[in-house]
Amino acid sequence: AQMSPQADGTIADSNVGYSYSKANAEKSAWDFQAADDCSFDIACICPPMIIGRNTNKPASEKDLNTSSALLMKVLRGELPTQPGSVGWVDVENVAGSHIAAYVRPEAGGRRFLLGNAVTWVDTAKMLKEIRPDLPVKTDPPVDGEGDTWFIDNSALEIIGVELRPLIETFKSQADSLAALGYLPAEP
Repeated sequence: AQMSPQADGTIADSNVGYSYSKANAEKSAWDFQAADDCSFDIACICPPMIIGRNTNKPASEKDLNTSSALLMKVLRGELPTQPGSVGWVDVENVAGSHIAAYVRPEAGGRRFLLGNAVTWVDTAKMLKEIRPDLPVKTDPPVDGEGDTWFIDNSALEIIGVELRPLIETFKSQADSLAALGYLPAEP
């Protein structure tokens, strides 16, 4: 897929466009910081799909953030597994990482990758373990599970952040979706 904009400034694939915008924003931040007149340093926090407890009160499920809406569809059985991996991180880890990077001078000039990557099949299996009453589709895709990504979280030691276990984050997200009325309550 094309990662840079077309001649008219658009990117045909919205997923690629989103990735491009995140990469371009980080590059712009580093360029800004490198300028002679910038009197401070920066740290970049780079999360994948952010999930967990929804503290907002969306007017409808259409107002959910993309990551929460995606997991809701998997929990409802509306999405089959797909090949490949996805990275997930708890919203509280993202918020905590921003604060930790702000208060620790040693974070300056660094980028911090957050999250854990698992296959879509493993995502579905964990969700089914959490909510066996829901119609989560766990069968592997016809073309196989695909590769598992790796997210190097080692820099998080610098700011003292330990990621919440993924199964706990999935549980928090499922409970939140139920509390909002978008999933049935646990039996």
